Amino acid sequence: MVCVWSQPFTIFAADETASVTIEQTRWGFDNKCVLRTFVPLSILVRNDSPNEFEGTLRLTRGLRVTEQIDAAIEQDVYVGPLSSRWVQMMPYVMGDWEQWSLSWVGQEDDPSQLPTPNAGERATVLLYDPDQLQTAGGVLNRFPADLFPTSITALDGLRGVVFDKPPRWQGARREAFLDWLRSGGRVYLLQNEQGEYPTFGDSLSVLNRDDETFSIGNGTVRHIPVSASAIDLQTANDLILHDEAGRYNTKSWQKFRKTEGYDGRMPLINQSGWDRDTELLGHLQDLSRFKRNWIAIYGLAVLYVLALFPGCYWLGRRLKRHQWFYVGFLTFVGLFSVGFVSLGRLGAAHTARIRSVAVARQLDEGLYDVTGWSSAAVNQGGDYLIEHAGTGRIYTAGSEIEKVRGRIVGGPEAHLEANIPPASTRSVIHRTRQEGPALGVAVSRIAFDSGQLGQLSIRTGEGFPVKPLSVHAWHQNHVFEMKLNGPEWTITPSNRKQGISFLADVSELQFMRFGLTRKGPSWLDPEPPPLTDEYKKLTRSLIGNSFGLNNTVDPLRLALEPNVIRLLIYAEMPAEFHATGEAFPDQYGCVMYVVDLTTSPAPRALSPDSAPAKE
Repeated sequence: MVCVWSQPFTIFAADETASVTIEQTRWGFDNKCVLRTFVPLSILVRNDSPNEFEGTLRLTRGLRVTEQIDAAIEQDVYVGPLSSRWVQMMPYVMGDWEQWSLSWVGQEDDPSQLPTPNAGERATVLLYDPDQLQTAGGVLNRFPADLFPTSITALDGLRGVVFDKPPRWQGARREAFLDWLRSGGRVYLLQNEQGEYPTFGDSLSVLNRDDETFSIGNGTVRHIPVSASAIDLQTANDLILHDEAGRYNTKSWQKFRKTEGYDGRMPLINQSGWDRDTELLGHLQDLSRFKRNWIAIYGLAVLYVLALFPGCYWLGRRLKRHQWFYVGFLTFVGLFSVGFVSLGRLGAAHTARIRSVAVARQLDEGLYDVTGWSSAAVNQGGDYLIEHAGTGRIYTAGSEIEKVRGRIVGGPEAHLEANIPPASTRSVIHRTRQEGPALGVAVSRIAFDSGQLGQLSIRTGEGFPVKPLSVHAWHQNHVFEMKLNGPEWTITPSNRKQGISFLADVSELQFMRFGLTRKGPSWLDPEPPPLTDEYKKLTRSLIGNSFGLNNTVDPLRLALEPNVIRLLIYAEMPAEFHATGEAFPDQYGCVMYVVDLTTSPAPRALSPDSAPAKE
């Protein structure tokens, strides 16, 4: 389904008139959005004039059409004479209650409202060539192959891809597709009308194997002997849309997941306020904010009030000449003013800084797909540019109700420009594909007991963190904490925890954002804890984010394939992952490296559970 623009609008080029119309828009891959992810928004721009057009599209998110929240996204557009082209922007969608509008820079007073995106799960789509004749019918959602994003950073909302013809892709799209496939994507190969499977060339030739089902990295490729027009809904559900192996993908669980109130009933953690971004950004704001000695400030304020009364009253009664009263009054006012100014500047003398965390999924040795959360704090207000290394960069300020003064620039040189007031913070969420340390992780010993991981030892390379904050191994539905045993990291089977129980550990939940601890309010503690101790509190959230959880802890997303072991290495962030430039000289953060190891042969999977108990 394609959303057709109902109210086209025009714009004028620099010197000559160019009539430019927005013809179509398409949210995501199936006109639905996975909430709290960057969603590809495809926009078809048509130029009906004989003049070329150059302009800048502005995409704005708001609670209502007249109220902007977050920063506007801007992207340069060029359309030749009497032609059209697709433009892709990457907004961060937080809810289906948001309203989005498009305008041209310079004509912001006349925006056009976009169709509201609908929330949904990750999409599985049939890719087709829009320049070729398509067969009618079929139950699969379709997506134009030429709109496939050019970076893995825009593919968080894609679960599976169906081919019945090879795509005509250039290098960037082929690379993005292979990154996505090796990271756990699912590919389904259908027959054409002549009963033949597609044959792929160039780097996609890895799909040409004859096996019915085979793996590429952590991804799965499956041949299905039916054409796209002949496939029925039952076959599509069983072999394409819900074909993951595991206890949480039985028909009873599929039915249970669709029931009203599922999010609040299963699992318990969904009732405790799981959120992909809020806990991380709130904690980082606390760490980046410039600290002041509030005990001294409050104490001085009490003394100032006492000096006014009864101090001034007593002074006026004791002095015989009123001139001396004013001398005394102005003197203590001046002294208190100097004291307040001095205390108020404590911390403000620090340089601008960034505190951040990231999830870095290893694509290849020394290459990562990165999702980062940051809080930038400045002592002097002004316009600041926040940018990172790598390709496929996407940004958002992550604001749900607040307008952010600035702009998000899309395209190859993507970055965030924000006006930050003095002594305040600005949150940032970004995605990028970039190089980093080569961890050199390899399995030295592994054993399974009845399908469950019984032994695991890994050796590491020179790029592995010297003193990581934690190392965990996740297999199927269970997580193990790893310990350093000589030169290797090993698991202890007795320390195995169920994955959902580990994420729902009450001691790890951050119920209140007011800094309350067992020792009392943290803002009364003159000696703040070490940064590493504060970052350890975010382990649970980062592990959940490594599975792509957003607003709901979905057990199906947590259940890895039986032949996959996920290593979660939490350590101090190397300089490669910091923001570039000199605007923020003080940067510190931690990164959760995610390394998926494939075992061969695969262990026997556990038998599916029975239907979930009704509450």
